Amino acid sequence: MRFAFSNIDGLISAALVEDSTSFDATTDALISSEHVAEASIISKSNGIVSGLEVSELVFKKMDNSLDYSYKVTDGDRVKEYQPVATIRGSFASILKGERTALNFLQRMSGISTLVSKYVDAVSGTNAKIVDTRKTLPGHRILDKYAVKIGGGGNHRINLSDGILIKDNHINFLKNNGYSLSEIINKARSNAGFGLKIEIEVETYKDAVNSVKSGADIVLLDNMPLDEMEKTVSDLRTIDKNVIIEASGGIGLNNVSNIAKTGVDIISVGALTHSVIAHDFSLISSCEDFTE
Repeated sequence: MRFAFSNIDGLISAALVEDSTSFDATTDALISSEHVAEASIISKSNGIVSGLEVSELVFKKMDNSLDYSYKVTDGDRVKEYQPVATIRGSFASILKGERTALNFLQRMSGISTLVSKYVDAVSGTNAKIVDTRKTLPGHRILDKYAVKIGGGGNHRINLSDGILIKDNHINFLKNNGYSLSEIINKARSNAGFGLKIEIEVETYKDAVNSVKSGADIVLLDNMPLDEMEKTVSDLRTIDKNVIIEASGGIGLNNVSNIAKTGVDIISVGALTHSVIAHDFSLISSCEDFTE
């Protein structure tokens, strides 16, 4: 899968400026820009690699003459000490772009690796693991790409992608005299064409009321497992086409049991807000290829 996002050039530029790559005090003092060398990016643990094209774009932004060669592709499972890419060209440019490139690569690979564990945990059920909007500011398109590479799906990319009536919307409108049914009808009448209506509920009663009121998707938030199982079963009898999502307090310790209740979607904020970076190192050949 090739990286096809066109709006990350500014993000990469900002990251390089942040690291002051135009004035690397150490490299500028020690390494001539004319020295040519080769370096490899090495995985330091097992996992799913993601973000190789982003790391290539960082190096090319640093120095367009650098040659970047892929050893694996995004989505591949990699092992400890396995090379994932090599870079050849000005050694000074490689050193200046190293940390920024690895920072993108390690976060994205960490997300993909974590997502794959959740996907494996719900294998054999109909549940789909999806992300949330709990992403690193400015990195959302990268975070959500990494989720896809790990085998998950994307929930809303941004607020314009669909109607999700959450507790704050509900509490405010109820305090202003609206019933749950009236809230859903209000959203339906004011929604743009084709937008599905999703509502977040915490109780069996509100879930049933929401489906009877025409909600397309019901999000069961922090619902106990036994209540969730009954709710899913009963909602299916009311509307066989309703989409049921579970969210809140979901981890690798309980996601399998939640999937077995019959929900369609399990949204997990931890995929992107609590990711552990997949560690990579850049190792040079220590040989100067300058002619």
